[in-house]
Amino acid sequence: METVVESGQTATQSHVALFNQALAAAHLGRVEEARSWGTEGLRRALANDDLFNATWHRAVLGFLELSLGRSAQAHEHLEPAVRYLERMGAAEPAIIPCVPDAVEALVALGRPDEAEPLVDRLHQQGSARDRPWALATAGRCRGVIAAARGELEEALAALEGALEEHRRVAQPFELARSMLVHGQIQRRRKQKRAAREALHGARDAFADLGARLWVVRADAELARIGGRPPAPLELTASERSVAELVAEGRTNREVADALFMSPSTVQAHLKRIYRKLGVRSRTELAAGIDRTPSED
Repeated sequence: METVVESGQTATQSHVALFNQALAAAHLGRVEEARSWGTEGLRRALANDDLFNATWHRAVLGFLELSLGRSAQAHEHLEPAVRYLERMGAAEPAIIPCVPDAVEALVALGRPDEAEPLVDRLHQQGSARDRPWALATAGRCRGVIAAARGELEEALAALEGALEEHRRVAQPFELARSMLVHGQIQRRRKQKRAAREALHGARDAFADLGARLWVVRADAELARIGGRPPAPLELTASERSVAELVAEGRTNREVADALFMSPSTVQAHLKRIYRKLGVRSRTELAAGIDRTPSED
Protein backbone atom coordinates (compact mmCIF):
# COMPACT_ATOMS: atom_id res chain seq x y z
CA MET A 1 0.00 0.00 0.00
CA GLU A 2 2.88 2.37 0.75
CA THR A 3 4.28 1.71 -2.73
CA VAL A 4 0.91 2.38 -4.34
CA VAL A 5 0.52 5.65 -2.45
CA GLU A 6 4.06 6.77 -3.28
CA SER A 7 3.49 6.02 -6.97
CA GLY A 8 0.47 8.30 -7.10
CA GLN A 9 -1.92 5.54 -8.16
CA THR A 10 -4.11 5.72 -5.09
CA ALA A 11 -7.33 6.53 -6.91
CA THR A 12 -7.12 3.78 -9.52
CA GLN A 13 -5.02 0.97 -8.08
CA SER A 14 -5.30 1.04 -4.29
CA HIS A 15 -8.17 -1.47 -4.32
CA VAL A 16 -5.62 -4.12 -5.36
CA ALA A 17 -3.42 -3.36 -2.35
CA LEU A 18 -6.50 -3.21 -0.12
CA PHE A 19 -7.35 -6.75 -1.17
CA ASN A 20 -3.95 -8.02 -0.06
CA GLN A 21 -4.24 -6.22 3.27
CA ALA A 22 -7.77 -7.55 3.81
CA LEU A 23 -6.75 -11.11 2.93
CA ALA A 24 -3.97 -11.20 5.53
CA ALA A 25 -6.12 -9.51 8.16
CA ALA A 26 -8.98 -11.97 7.60
CA HIS A 27 -6.70 -14.97 8.09
CA LEU A 28 -5.24 -13.41 11.23
CA GLY A 29 -8.70 -12.74 12.66
CA ARG A 30 -8.37 -8.95 12.60
CA VAL A 31 -12.05 -8.61 11.87
CA GLU A 32 -12.64 -4.87 11.74
CA GLU A 33 -9.56 -4.18 9.62
CA ALA A 34 -10.37 -6.99 7.20
CA ARG A 35 -14.00 -5.91 6.84
CA SER A 36 -13.09 -2.25 6.42
CA TRP A 37 -10.37 -2.87 3.83
CA GLY A 38 -12.41 -5.48 1.96
CA THR A 39 -15.53 -3.31 1.82
CA GLU A 40 -13.64 -0.22 0.70
CA GLY A 41 -11.65 -2.24 -1.84
CA LEU A 42 -14.85 -3.70 -3.28
CA ARG A 43 -16.34 -0.22 -3.61
CA ARG A 44 -13.24 1.11 -5.40
CA ALA A 45 -12.95 -1.91 -7.69
CA LEU A 46 -16.58 -1.56 -8.79
CA ALA A 47 -16.09 2.18 -9.32
CA ASN A 48 -13.22 1.31 -11.68
CA ASP A 49 -15.22 -1.45 -13.47
CA ASP A 50 -12.63 -3.96 -12.24
CA LEU A 51 -14.83 -7.02 -11.79
CA PHE A 52 -11.89 -9.37 -11.32
CA ASN A 53 -10.54 -7.58 -8.25
CA ALA A 54 -14.06 -6.87 -7.04
CA THR A 55 -14.53 -10.64 -6.97
CA TRP A 56 -11.34 -11.05 -4.97
CA HIS A 57 -12.72 -8.64 -2.37
CA ARG A 58 -16.02 -10.53 -2.27
CA ALA A 59 -14.07 -13.74 -1.75
CA VAL A 60 -12.15 -12.24 1.17
CA LEU A 61 -15.28 -10.82 2.79
CA GLY A 62 -17.01 -14.18 2.36
CA PHE A 63 -14.09 -16.01 3.95
CA LEU A 64 -14.13 -13.57 6.87
CA GLU A 65 -17.84 -14.14 7.53
CA LEU A 66 -17.38 -17.90 7.23
CA SER A 67 -14.55 -17.71 9.76
CA LEU A 68 -16.94 -15.98 12.13
CA GLY A 69 -19.57 -18.69 11.66
CA ARG A 70 -21.89 -16.31 9.78
CA SER A 71 -22.88 -18.58 6.91
CA ALA A 72 -25.70 -16.48 5.49
CA GLN A 73 -23.52 -13.37 5.30
CA ALA A 74 -20.68 -15.44 3.81
CA HIS A 75 -23.01 -16.74 1.11
CA GLU A 76 -24.09 -13.18 0.22
CA HIS A 77 -20.48 -12.39 -0.71
CA LEU A 78 -19.46 -15.75 -2.15
CA GLU A 79 -22.44 -16.48 -4.40
CA PRO A 80 -21.70 -13.60 -6.83
CA ALA A 81 -17.99 -14.51 -6.71
CA VAL A 82 -18.75 -18.07 -7.81
CA ARG A 83 -21.11 -16.84 -10.54
CA TYR A 84 -18.35 -14.55 -11.84
CA LEU A 85 -15.92 -17.46 -12.00
CA GLU A 86 -18.45 -19.52 -13.94
CA ARG A 87 -18.92 -16.70 -16.48
CA MET A 88 -15.16 -16.23 -16.67
CA GLY A 89 -14.67 -19.88 -17.58
CA ALA A 90 -11.08 -20.02 -16.30
CA ALA A 91 -9.48 -23.45 -16.38
CA GLU A 92 -7.27 -22.68 -13.35
CA PRO A 93 -9.24 -23.69 -10.23
CA ALA A 94 -7.36 -21.40 -7.82
CA ILE A 95 -7.48 -18.20 -9.87
CA ILE A 96 -9.80 -16.92 -7.11
CA PRO A 97 -9.88 -19.81 -4.60
CA CYS A 98 -13.30 -19.19 -3.07
CA VAL A 99 -15.30 -22.26 -4.15
CA PRO A 100 -14.55 -24.37 -1.01
CA ASP A 101 -15.75 -21.49 1.17
CA ALA A 102 -18.91 -21.16 -0.93
CA VAL A 103 -19.57 -24.88 -0.54
CA GLU A 104 -19.12 -24.78 3.23
CA ALA A 105 -21.51 -21.81 3.50
CA LEU A 106 -24.16 -23.56 1.39
CA VAL A 107 -23.93 -26.75 3.44
CA ALA A 108 -24.22 -24.80 6.69
CA LEU A 109 -27.38 -23.21 5.26
CA GLY A 110 -28.84 -26.66 4.60
CA ARG A 111 -28.32 -26.55 0.83
CA PRO A 112 -25.90 -29.40 0.04
CA ASP A 113 -27.57 -30.21 -3.28
CA GLU A 114 -26.65 -26.74 -4.56
CA ALA A 115 -23.09 -27.19 -3.34
CA GLU A 116 -22.47 -30.53 -5.04
CA PRO A 117 -22.08 -29.22 -8.64
CA LEU A 118 -19.52 -26.69 -7.41
CA VAL A 119 -17.47 -29.52 -5.91
CA ASP A 120 -17.75 -31.60 -9.08
CA ARG A 121 -16.39 -28.71 -11.15
CA LEU A 122 -13.60 -28.01 -8.66
CA HIS A 123 -12.54 -31.66 -8.76
CA GLN A 124 -12.66 -31.75 -12.56
CA GLN A 125 -10.48 -28.65 -12.81
CA GLY A 126 -8.06 -30.03 -10.25
CA SER A 127 -7.80 -33.36 -12.06
CA ALA A 128 -7.30 -31.73 -15.47
CA ARG A 129 -4.35 -29.66 -14.25
CA ASP A 130 -3.20 -31.87 -11.37
CA ARG A 131 -3.68 -29.18 -8.74
CA PRO A 132 -3.26 -30.61 -5.22
CA TRP A 133 -5.06 -27.66 -3.60
CA ALA A 134 -8.16 -28.17 -5.74
CA LEU A 135 -8.17 -31.95 -5.25
CA ALA A 136 -7.65 -31.65 -1.49
CA THR A 137 -10.32 -29.02 -0.97
CA ALA A 138 -12.75 -30.84 -3.25
CA GLY A 139 -12.24 -33.94 -1.09
CA ARG A 140 -12.87 -31.89 2.04
CA CYS A 141 -16.01 -30.43 0.48
CA ARG A 142 -17.28 -33.89 -0.46
CA GLY A 143 -16.74 -34.92 3.13
CA VAL A 144 -18.67 -31.90 4.42
CA ILE A 145 -21.59 -32.68 2.10
CA ALA A 146 -21.61 -36.38 2.98
CA ALA A 147 -21.50 -35.60 6.70
CA ALA A 148 -24.42 -33.19 6.31
CA ARG A 149 -26.40 -36.07 4.79
CA GLY A 150 -25.44 -38.40 7.63
CA GLU A 151 -23.16 -40.50 5.39
CA LEU A 152 -20.29 -40.60 7.86
CA GLU A 153 -18.27 -43.44 6.34
CA GLU A 154 -18.33 -41.75 2.94
CA ALA A 155 -17.39 -38.50 4.63
CA LEU A 156 -14.44 -40.13 6.41
CA ALA A 157 -13.17 -41.67 3.17
CA ALA A 158 -13.38 -38.30 1.43
CA LEU A 159 -11.40 -36.58 4.20
CA GLU A 160 -8.72 -39.26 4.22
CA GLY A 161 -8.31 -38.75 0.48
CA ALA A 162 -8.12 -34.99 1.02
CA LEU A 163 -5.38 -35.38 3.62
CA GLU A 164 -3.35 -37.45 1.18
CA GLU A 165 -3.61 -34.69 -1.43
CA HIS A 166 -2.52 -32.13 1.15
CA ARG A 167 0.78 -33.99 1.51
CA ARG A 168 1.71 -32.85 -2.00
CA VAL A 169 1.80 -29.13 -1.25
CA ALA A 170 2.80 -27.01 1.76
CA GLN A 171 -0.40 -25.13 2.63
CA PRO A 172 -0.73 -25.51 6.40
CA PHE A 173 -3.88 -23.41 6.79
CA GLU A 174 -5.84 -25.47 4.26
CA LEU A 175 -4.47 -28.66 5.81
CA ALA A 176 -5.62 -27.52 9.25
CA ARG A 177 -9.11 -26.84 7.89
CA SER A 178 -9.28 -30.39 6.57
CA MET A 179 -8.02 -31.76 9.89
CA LEU A 180 -10.79 -29.80 11.62
CA VAL A 181 -13.45 -31.40 9.41
CA HIS A 182 -11.80 -34.80 9.88
CA GLY A 183 -12.06 -34.35 13.65
CA GLN A 184 -15.71 -33.29 13.38
CA ILE A 185 -16.52 -36.45 11.44
CA GLN A 186 -14.64 -38.67 13.88
CA ARG A 187 -16.53 -37.06 16.76
CA ARG A 188 -19.83 -37.84 15.07
CA ARG A 189 -18.62 -41.42 14.53
CA LYS A 190 -18.01 -41.51 18.31
CA GLN A 191 -14.29 -42.08 17.79
CA LYS A 192 -13.23 -39.78 20.61
CA ARG A 193 -9.52 -40.45 20.58
CA ALA A 194 -9.22 -39.99 16.80
CA ALA A 195 -11.39 -36.89 17.00
CA ARG A 196 -9.26 -35.33 19.74
CA GLU A 197 -6.07 -36.04 17.85
CA ALA A 198 -7.34 -34.45 14.63
CA LEU A 199 -8.85 -31.46 16.41
CA HIS A 200 -5.79 -30.84 18.59
CA GLY A 201 -3.64 -31.02 15.47
CA ALA A 202 -5.88 -28.51 13.70
CA ARG A 203 -5.96 -26.22 16.71
CA ASP A 204 -2.19 -26.27 17.11
CA ALA A 205 -1.71 -25.47 13.43
CA PHE A 206 -4.18 -22.58 13.55
CA ALA A 207 -2.48 -21.23 16.67
CA ASP A 208 0.93 -21.55 15.05
CA LEU A 209 -0.30 -19.55 12.04
CA GLY A 210 -2.00 -16.88 14.13
CA ALA A 211 -5.45 -17.77 12.72
CA ARG A 212 -7.28 -16.95 15.93
CA LEU A 213 -10.85 -17.22 14.62
CA TRP A 214 -10.11 -20.78 13.58
CA VAL A 215 -8.51 -21.56 16.95
CA VAL A 216 -11.87 -20.61 18.46
CA ARG A 217 -13.66 -22.96 16.06
CA ALA A 218 -11.32 -25.84 16.91
CA ASP A 219 -11.74 -25.18 20.64
CA ALA A 220 -15.52 -25.28 20.22
CA GLU A 221 -15.29 -28.67 18.52
CA LEU A 222 -12.99 -30.02 21.23
CA ALA A 223 -15.48 -28.89 23.87
CA ARG A 224 -18.17 -31.00 22.21
CA ILE A 225 -16.24 -34.23 22.82
CA GLY A 226 -17.35 -35.99 26.00
CA GLY A 227 -15.21 -38.17 28.20
CA ARG A 228 -11.97 -37.40 29.99
CA PRO A 229 -9.58 -35.01 28.23
CA PRO A 230 -5.83 -35.42 28.75
CA ALA A 231 -4.61 -34.33 32.19
CA PRO A 232 -2.50 -31.15 32.27
CA LEU A 233 0.80 -33.09 32.39
CA GLU A 234 -0.35 -35.96 30.17
CA LEU A 235 0.61 -35.91 26.50
CA THR A 236 -2.21 -35.32 24.05
CA ALA A 237 -2.55 -37.77 21.17
CA SER A 238 -0.80 -35.31 18.83
CA GLU A 239 2.05 -34.74 21.30
CA ARG A 240 2.50 -38.47 21.81
CA SER A 241 2.71 -39.02 18.05
CA VAL A 242 5.38 -36.32 17.77
CA ALA A 243 7.29 -37.64 20.78
CA GLU A 244 7.38 -41.21 19.48
CA LEU A 245 8.65 -40.17 16.05
CA VAL A 246 11.30 -37.86 17.55
CA ALA A 247 12.35 -40.70 19.86
CA GLU A 248 12.90 -42.81 16.74
CA GLY A 249 15.46 -40.25 15.59
CA ARG A 250 13.40 -38.40 13.01
CA THR A 251 14.01 -34.73 12.25
CA ASN A 252 11.33 -32.08 12.70
CA ARG A 253 10.80 -32.01 8.94
CA GLU A 254 10.37 -35.79 8.81
CA VAL A 255 7.91 -35.68 11.71
CA ALA A 256 6.00 -32.83 10.03
CA ASP A 257 5.70 -34.79 6.78
CA ALA A 258 4.53 -37.91 8.58
CA LEU A 259 1.88 -36.14 10.68
CA PHE A 260 0.68 -33.49 8.19
CA MET A 261 2.04 -30.61 10.28
CA SER A 262 4.36 -27.69 9.66
CA PRO A 263 7.88 -27.98 11.17
CA SER A 264 7.10 -25.01 13.43
CA THR A 265 4.06 -26.86 14.79
CA VAL A 266 6.29 -29.85 15.54
CA GLN A 267 8.69 -27.53 17.38
CA ALA A 268 5.80 -26.08 19.41
CA HIS A 269 4.71 -29.61 20.32
CA LEU A 270 8.26 -30.45 21.39
CA LYS A 271 8.39 -27.49 23.77
CA ARG A 272 5.24 -28.70 25.50
CA ILE A 273 6.48 -32.32 25.52
CA TYR A 274 9.78 -31.36 27.13
CA ARG A 275 7.94 -29.36 29.81
CA LYS A 276 5.45 -32.12 30.57
CA LEU A 277 8.01 -34.93 30.66
CA GLY A 278 10.71 -32.94 32.42
CA VAL A 279 13.34 -33.56 29.73
CA ARG A 280 15.68 -31.12 28.04
CA SER A 281 16.83 -32.80 24.86
CA ARG A 282 15.88 -35.26 22.14
CA THR A 283 18.27 -37.77 23.69
CA GLU A 284 16.54 -37.58 27.07
CA LEU A 285 13.16 -37.84 25.34
CA ALA A 286 14.24 -41.00 23.50
CA ALA A 287 15.54 -42.54 26.71
CA GLY A 288 12.53 -41.74 28.82
CA ILE A 289 9.37 -41.84 26.74
CA ASP A 290 6.79 -44.49 27.58
CA ARG A 291 5.97 -46.12 24.26
CA THR A 292 2.74 -47.74 25.50
CA PRO A 293 -0.51 -46.29 24.05
CA SER A 294 -2.18 -43.56 26.10
CA GLU A 295 -5.75 -44.06 27.29
CA ASP A 296 -8.73 -41.94 26.24
